[in-house]
Amino acid sequence: MNKRFFKMPIIHKQSGFTLIELMVVIAIIGILAAIGVPKYGSYLDRSEASACVGELNSYRTLSIAEASLGEGAPEFSFQSCAENTDVEELFNVFAGAADNQLSEVIEVLTQDRQETVYVSEGGIISLNNE
Repeated sequence: MNKRFFKMPIIHKQSGFTLIELMVVIAIIGILAAIGVPKYGSYLDRSEASACVGELNSYRTLSIAEASLGEGAPEFSFQSCAENTDVEELFNVFAGAADNQLSEVIEVLTQDRQETVYVSEGGIISLNNE
């Protein structure tokens, strides 16, 4: 039983990424970021404007209810619409105050992203001025 064992040299292959592979991945991430960041910003603008529209719809419902009871403009704390929103003017439009013909559209700014929401004659709330 004469067995001979030949030791074969073991070749260790280095594991890891090459510099070229890393540069390609970084370039792909950069391209995706260049496309995604502006779209994310516009998404935030639209979402805050939509939240402001929701608040204005709530205020319109509250204004109609208060007007039917003979009350004046109700207190309302806006979270998405700007804090300096003129609730008296909105109340007059939403409650259908007498002789209230809007000569122009009321512009309501959002709180943080400075988007504009429009309230036209008849209390119609929209995101575009048409």
